[in-house]
Amino acid sequence: MEHKKKTCSYDITIIALKQEKRKSDSFAVGVDEAGRGAVVGPLIISGICIDEKKLDYLNRIGVKDSKMLTKQRRKELFKMIKNISNVIYIVKLSPAVIDRWTSMHKLNELEALAVSKILESLYPFKIAIIDAPSTPTSYQRYIEKWLQRVPTNKLLIESKADKKYVITAAASIIAKVIRDEEIQKIIMTTGIDVGSGYPSDPRTRAILKELIKKHPEFVRHSWKTIKALSTNSIIHWLLEES
Repeated sequence: MEHKKKTCSYDITIIALKQEKRKSDSFAVGVDEAGRGAVVGPLIISGICIDEKKLDYLNRIGVKDSKMLTKQRRKELFKMIKNISNVIYIVKLSPAVIDRWTSMHKLNELEALAVSKILESLYPFKIAIIDAPSTPTSYQRYIEKWLQRVPTNKLLIESKADKKYVITAAASIIAKVIRDEEIQKIIMTTGIDVGSGYPSDPRTRAILKELIKKHPEFVRHSWKTIKALSTNSIIHWLLEES
């Protein structure tokens, strides 16, 4: 599914799922993420570029916030969105990278950095509508810090943009399907059913200790869920299992 990769600075690698030449800048861009709150697996950020004339098609096929769709329907829409998109870029932020930036209290800045690199790669476009994980004003400041050639008047940054704008909802579907695929890869690699990877999932909570011991690279150790497993209890458990 993945194609060209372009490594940028600061732990960011842009992955192109689709690239087509564009003859004008009358394109809309949507940017959203999946997996931000997860304790297992990567955070996926996607940016899609579509001719404005095709946005109504997204509404007609039922594109909406990925959290409002079943897994099967997301897969079906993923294919249709990919077919009509001109460009699709994603960034995968690994647990190690997330932990490093979280330790500096800069998770929002890390995500904004990844978004800025996607925007730079997608430009030119008419407008980019971006879902903000924090307050839109502060998140825009983070994004603008990293932008070099994209005019800030081309950006619309809003909370819950994936519920308001179909182009951002389409980006949320791309990110979620890729995130689901990454979780499946972890399950296949480890032989452990990690569930959804979110701390609210009982299946995920049930296997955290095992995953930390056997495959710590898939776990976000900076998360409160992991810190709640006190150091003493983890050491005691590891000694019992050794």
